[in-house]
Amino acid sequence: GGSLGNTGTINAGSARYGVTLLTGGVVSNTGAAALIEGSRYGIRANGAAATVANSGIIRGTSTVNGGGVGLYAGGTVTNSGTIIGAGHYGVYVNGGLGTVSNSGGIVGVLDGVGLTDGGMVANTGSIGGTGDFGVYIGGGGGTVTNAGTIGGGVDAVQFVGAFADRLIIDPGAVFNGQVKGGSGSNTLELAAGTAGATGTLSGFATGFTGFGTITVDGGARWQLDSTDTIGSSVALTDAGTLGNAGLIDTTVTVA
Repeated sequence: GGSLGNTGTINAGSARYGVTLLTGGVVSNTGAAALIEGSRYGIRANGAAATVANSGIIRGTSTVNGGGVGLYAGGTVTNSGTIIGAGHYGVYVNGGLGTVSNSGGIVGVLDGVGLTDGGMVANTGSIGGTGDFGVYIGGGGGTVTNAGTIGGGVDAVQFVGAFADRLIIDPGAVFNGQVKGGSGSNTLELAAGTAGATGTLSGFATGFTGFGTITVDGGARWQLDSTDTIGSSVALTDAGTLGNAGLIDTTVTVA
């Protein structure tokens, strides 16, 4: 695969792709003024796994099918800038595992991030899918870690399939929309915050569905609000501190 570093402007106009990698490779779009855009995709890669690092702007401009980054043989996207899909996905990965690390902003008119062969999304910034899902993972096991904001027009996060999926929530994380596990054995993990921060889990019974195990990490502090219920079919493992003002109708294992 090839390698491209951009600190200026690559504007394909009405052409389909700003940058195309035919056999995978690496694209670095560096600096707040750096721009890569095309009508169909800002960056498209196939043939082999690709790596995209962005601190500028990557944009697919077509309101019909414009996507930000499309990796069609798996790969990794690290974003501290802005990725926009004006008509499709912000980031789309299939044909292999996808890894997306976001501390900036990713938005798609369909999904913010779509991984169709499993993978990982770690978010400390903002991910939005205005028409569908903030994050969609199917076709393989998935892990989503959220310390920022994830929102979707339908659901914030959607796992699909009989896989062992994992949702890790940091205190202060925001989900605008429901979070739905797939049909496999799924875990919701409540992580420890910085400086002993306490997280609040609200609307668990309706906002987080399809998770058969809830794990409170060591050193973590979480509070259930007064309307929350954890049902008898859910395994709750508490190695931290869980404050309850609702109903826990299950077995708690303290590690």
